[in-house]
Amino acid sequence: MKNLSKELAKIIDYDDPNQSIKELLELEKKYPLNIEIKQFTSLCYRKLDDNTNALNKLLEALEIQPLNHTVNFNLGQLHKQFKKYDHAINYFKNSVKFYPEFEQGINTLGDIFFNKRDFDQSISYYKRSVDLNKSKNNVFAMFRLGLCFFERANISKNIEDRKRAVKYFEMAYQIKPEEASIQRNLIGIYNIYGMKEKAVHLSRKVDGVFEINTPKKEIKIRCS
Repeated sequence: MKNLSKELAKIIDYDDPNQSIKELLELEKKYPLNIEIKQFTSLCYRKLDDNTNALNKLLEALEIQPLNHTVNFNLGQLHKQFKKYDHAINYFKNSVKFYPEFEQGINTLGDIFFNKRDFDQSISYYKRSVDLNKSKNNVFAMFRLGLCFFERANISKNIEDRKRAVKYFEMAYQIKPEEASIQRNLIGIYNIYGMKEKAVHLSRKVDGVFEINTPKKEIKIRCS
C-alpha cells in the first residue's frame, strides 16, 4: 500500500484535475474498494466544480466504509458548500461519533452552530475541543469561545457570559500574544465592557495596533 500512496500523491499533484481524474479512475479499476482513491477523485471533481460527481464518489466510499470519520466529514463539507446545513451537521456529527477525538470535526460543528447563532451548541463543541487538548493549548477554540460568550451576552445581557468572554479572550492572548486578531478583539472587548485601564495597557503593550479612543459604535469584534 506504500506504493499506492506514493502513486496517489503523484497523481494528485498534477496541475490539471482532468488528468488526475483520468488516472484515478484507472487506478480505481485495480482497487475498487479503496476509499482513499474515491475521496481523492471526489476532491479533483470539486476542483472542476463538478459537485455531482464529487458527491457520488464520496457516497460510493461511504457505502464501503459507512463508519469512516473522514468520509463522513468530507460529505459534511460538501453539503455545507451546497448550503444544506442540516445534512452537513448530520455528517459532521457522524464524523465525531465514529472518531470522538476528531478535533477538526468538533471545531467545524462549533463553527456551523456559531454561524446559525445557536451559541449554546457552539459553546458545547468548542469546550469539547478545549478539553480534548488541554495540554495542547487550543487557541482557536478558546478564541471562538470568547466570541460565542460575547455574542450570547449581547442577547442575554448576562454578566457571567461577559466574564466568560473576557476570560477566553485573555486565555487565547496568554498563549498567542502576537496574534493581531486576538489583540484587537481583547482590546475591543475591554472597551465595550468599560475596562478602560486594561484597554489602555494592552494597546500600549502591542504598540497601538488598536485606537482605544474609537467610539463604541465603531468597535467591532472580529471573527478572524
